[in-house]
Amino acid sequence: MLSRVVAGVLLAACVAVVAFEPPSSDVLLSGLLWVPLFAAATMTRISLLPQLEVTATLSSIVIVAAALLLPASAVVLFALVGLLSREELNGRATLAMALFNRSQMALAGALVA
Repeated sequence: MLSRVVAGVLLAACVAVVAFEPPSSDVLLSGLLWVPLFAAATMTRISLLPQLEVTATLSSIVIVAAALLLPASAVVLFALVGLLSREELNGRATLAMALFNRSQMALAGALVA
């Protein structure tokens, strides 16, 4: 129950950022590049400790790059749409887990922007 509440609060914060300063149409058009880039970066896994199955993704790097080039609302919007995980695609992630993961990464990008 608590995880659903936290995921909802984070998602509401993301919606507030986008509603406060909606991205322009030019920035939205650049989403055709950024959304697949977010998805590819999230799906690319780097093995840190193979014995313990510890991996990392490149999503944080792409979020920082987007935050340097785009307004905060665009970073939030593109991150919410583009960030995928293998657990989501395999059906192992709950809705609350997916919303939490996407929202916290999107808000991190907004803070950097």
